Amino acid sequence: MKPKCRLSALAAALALAGGAHASNVTVYGNLDAAVRHSTNIDGNNKDVTELVSGGLTASKWGFKGSEDLGGDLRAVFQLESGIGIDTGQGKQQNVGSNTLFGRQAYVGLTGDFGSLTFGRQYNALNVAFDYQPIGGIYYSDPFFVGGDNFFMGYRINNSVVYAKSFGALSVQLDYGFGERGGSGRNGATYGASLAYVTGPLNLGGAYEQARAVDGATTAKTWTGGGGYAIGPAKLYLGHLHNREEGASERSRKMTFGGVSYQATPALSLSGGYYSYRQSDCAGVCVVTPGSASNVSGGMGSNAATGFATGAGRGKADIVALVANYALSKRTSVYLEADRTDARDGAARDDVNYWWGDSPRLSKLRRTGVMVGLRQSF
Repeated sequence: MKPKCRLSALAAALALAGGAHASNVTVYGNLDAAVRHSTNIDGNNKDVTELVSGGLTASKWGFKGSEDLGGDLRAVFQLESGIGIDTGQGKQQNVGSNTLFGRQAYVGLTGDFGSLTFGRQYNALNVAFDYQPIGGIYYSDPFFVGGDNFFMGYRINNSVVYAKSFGALSVQLDYGFGERGGSGRNGATYGASLAYVTGPLNLGGAYEQARAVDGATTAKTWTGGGGYAIGPAKLYLGHLHNREEGASERSRKMTFGGVSYQATPALSLSGGYYSYRQSDCAGVCVVTPGSASNVSGGMGSNAATGFATGAGRGKADIVALVANYALSKRTSVYLEADRTDARDGAARDDVNYWWGDSPRLSKLRRTGVMVGLRQSF
């Protein structure tokens, strides 16, 4: 049986299982593998060459579907799981070894009113990827500098999300239940985003707030930016600002910009510059994934994602370049290069995120080069 036939048979079986009568079930995915070489990965001149999964886009697979309920009302669902294409293991950072669908898992209704969905879902901050110069997310994304803190876990467990488009304007509202006995606020998350797309212009902005499960710290992140197309080129500019208040006090800021260029129908080029700053720490700042104080890392939704070490004041500058060549509509090869120059606390946090603790480090210069292949289905 051909792969497409197998997928169709699997989709049909899912549609019929348990008496369901879904009018549309899709099996989809993306497989991305790359060989990456990084210099000075540990801050002490140790280089590493590795096969990585999700070099330019996340490796994943999933199911999504809908059922027509009449009167423009539809029931919808989506289940999505990360894949470590390098090992074949399930992969979703720090969300637990038993999490099968760590990327998305929700069910809901859509209609003239918009959509209302329930489950594990993307938070409002993901609108920032619409004005990320090098597109999407990749293995050494500059947004990760100093630890993966800006997006507060990217997703929210136990969440309700409302979304609606009004012509060129799109709105998202999200709320994640804390589910902590004695306090509805502890562990809770809420946020909102706006996106405006018309002609060559796209603008976006979002705010997200999460309270630690112990109630001691609150993390707040906002972002804003946009892009403007001029012929085959597009210019980007954006900003991210993350702050923790309460038992730990610290802030992180990043301003970024860049350009993408469609050189030929198959070849696209993009590049970006990212300026990062982090403050000194006050209070309970040295935390690890899973700590109740690690709200910037995603603890607002009872699932640790990301990393926050709080090594003190520091800054970093990152340049990243990507060339992508489409072999077909579903398959492409790419080449990526990046350079990170970090100082003081930002250097220590960055090394801690990628490799391990380096408390005496005051300066980091790292270069990375990656070549990869990706295919979607």
